[in-house]
This record gives sequence, C-alpha cells and structure tokens, in this order.
Amino acid sequence: MSLASFARNARSAERARQRMQREGVTMSGARLWTAEENAVLRQYFPDYEKLVQALPHRTRVAIRLQCGKLGLTTPRHSWMASQISLLRRLYSRASKQEVMAAFPGRSWSSIQKCARYYGFRRDRKPYVKLGVDALDALRQKCFERNMVMRDLDELVGSKGYFRKASWIAGGRIDFGTVVKAIEALGGKVSAVWLEELEL
Repeated sequence: MSLASFARNARSAERARQRMQREGVTMSGARLWTAEENAVLRQYFPDYEKLVQALPHRTRVAIRLQCGKLGLTTPRHSWMASQISLLRRLYSRASKQEVMAAFPGRSWSSIQKCARYYGFRRDRKPYVKLGVDALDALRQKCFERNMVMRDLDELVGSKGYFRKASWIAGGRIDFGTVVKAIEALGGKVSAVWLEELEL
C-alpha cells in the first residue's frame, strides 16, 4: 500500500472520529460514552448492581467493557508458591472452615478456583445414613465405586430419582427403583424375618 493510500485512510478515519464526536454516536449507531457516564463508572466500580441502576440505558456487558477501557479492574491477588503448597496439603481433607482460616482475605470461590487450576480435589465424603437398609447399602456401594447419584439414574433410567433425593424431604421411597438399582450394581435383595432372627 502506498503512502498516499495511508494518508487517505488516516484522513477518512479522522473525519469519522469528528463526525462521531459531533453526533454522539458511533458509525454503527451506538451512543458514545460521555464524561458524566465515565464519572459514574469510576464512582461506583466495582458494584455492578449500582452501575446498572445508575445507567439504565446501558447493558451490563457494555458497562463491563467500558470499565475495562477505563482501566478499572478488580485487583487480582496472585498465589505464592508457599500458599499453593499449603493449599495442596489442606484442600483434600481439611474442612471448608479450616481451609478458609489458612487463607484469610480470600473467598471460598477464589480458593476453589485456584484448586481447580492446579488440579487439587477434595476427598468425597460417604453418603449420610438414612436408616433404610436397602437405600443405605445402595448408596454405600455407589460411594465405593466412585459413582454419584446422577450415574445411578443413568444406569437404571430413573429420570433423576436418585439425584433429586426427594426422600430426604419426607418423600416416599420407591423401593421398586431401589431394587432395580441394587440389581444393576450386581446386588441381590432378600427378605429377612425378624422372628427367625430371634430363634
């Protein structure tokens, strides 16, 4: 491309900028951000709820983009090697409260994000006993096989019965579905008569 073409393009761009400033809209028709709007962004950032209320004619996405253009960013606190090492030791077995106490000033969400990035996982806890032998035995077998209730639903085609766990809220236990799941995992259901156990 020749210098004459560069000069022509530069003049055309300058005319477009002047026109946008004069009319207050971009070439595509979007409204330009005003100095007053930018002042509102600086005043309320990073409270996006207040920004959306203060600038109802702007979308949340547009507000975020303009905040970025103005250099308004939420400070990121990088993790030091010693902290990552400590997180590796604690994350799998320590309680949520213990992990958060070890990293004051960090939210649980931030800790989880760091753990996911480095591939740290929390140990699964066994399912809570419900006092229904067949259901407790089934859930224990799932835990031993590293299955979650969604896996069990897919295995027996129970349409979310185990995942929703409606029995916890006092719902009826569908023993037909429970038996079907036990058999799908290679188990067998049998009746035990209490009177025979007493003999």
